[in-house]
Amino acid sequence: MPRSPVVLIIEDDDATRRMYTFLLGSYGYQVIEAIDGQEALEKLATQMIDVLITGYAMPGISGLELIQKARQQGHQTYIIFITALDLASIERSALQHGANAYIGKPFEIEQLLLHLGEGLQRASSGSLLVSR
Repeated sequence: MPRSPVVLIIEDDDATRRMYTFLLGSYGYQVIEAIDGQEALEKLATQMIDVLITGYAMPGISGLELIQKARQQGHQTYIIFITALDLASIERSALQHGANAYIGKPFEIEQLLLHLGEGLQRASSGSLLVSR
């Protein structure tokens, strides 16, 4: 039996993190949770993560710093950056730091599922290109 795709959710708000976990779990994803960027880096170092979902503002290191550190450490995990800040400069920074996809809030779950599917497909083919 093939393993379920593993998604690491980094979200400091408990209710939002639980919502992501419930929704993605109902679609067959195994969800691992982290409350901040440091915890996320620790989980990346010790577990096989297919897709990482992070936001911009978090306690400790920002989402941009998390992406940059993950890439500097050699992690090829597909990264989806989600934020309510609707600024072209934030989107550009996220993609320049190594995010593969950017989603602005509010969004439909289908949009997230589409990016997750793209991430898993690209990860399995070895091609991690940027998408919007």
